[in-house]
Amino acid sequence: MKRLIALILVLSASIVTQAKTCRVCGGLGHAFGHSDIVCSACNGTGQEASTAAEQMREARDRENYANSANDMMEAYNLTPEEYFAYEELIKQAMEQVPVYQTCSACNGTGDCSMCGGYMNVSLDDDLCRVCGGSGVCITCGGAGRMTVGYQDNPNKEQLIHRAKEILYHGQPPQSESQDIYGAYSNPGDTPESDSSYLYRKRGTPVVVILLVVIGLGLLGWLGWRRWKKKKKNSNQSL
Repeated sequence: MKRLIALILVLSASIVTQAKTCRVCGGLGHAFGHSDIVCSACNGTGQEASTAAEQMREARDRENYANSANDMMEAYNLTPEEYFAYEELIKQAMEQVPVYQTCSACNGTGDCSMCGGYMNVSLDDDLCRVCGGSGVCITCGGAGRMTVGYQDNPNKEQLIHRAKEILYHGQPPQSESQDIYGAYSNPGDTPESDSSYLYRKRGTPVVVILLVVIGLGLLGWLGWRRWKKKKKNSNQSL
């Protein structure tokens, strides 16, 4: 139960707020370049409320994540810290990393090949016809390298190994047919007792998580509405 409560606290800290950046002003709360003109779409708050469908989808995703996390923690006797460490290692292992190549236009210097990287800020001098006076290589944007593709993380095997150590508490898995997520590649290799242990469901934790998530979401929505109302009254008084 303590593990479940700790998981709920961690989830509550990462819950997505039921508001998103205003698409009209980009979150500024005012028109571009005019701080005195309040954005009419968000009433100057810089945020717009999520639709009912978006809120339901976010709540459903949080519930599914909480159920999956709780089941895995119970199955492998993991603490919340161990579970999130395992999840982060697997995420890093599966991420694709960019492959860079030295920019052929500037030979890796990042400077404009025409003016040699001279930044011209004077209106009296002629500007470089290639970079316009910025002195930056326009091909790579001054980075000196370019992204030519993506590949698997070179530390993938090490990250997966560390994740397995957390999952099995430093002990090797009981069967080589298990993958890094604890699933069995061959159904016949799974003992009946282990199968019931790995995939058992518990009703009470799911209900508790659902009630807490709904309560936190409602409190967040009420707080956001109250803040928006105060903001509107403040703008009207001005």
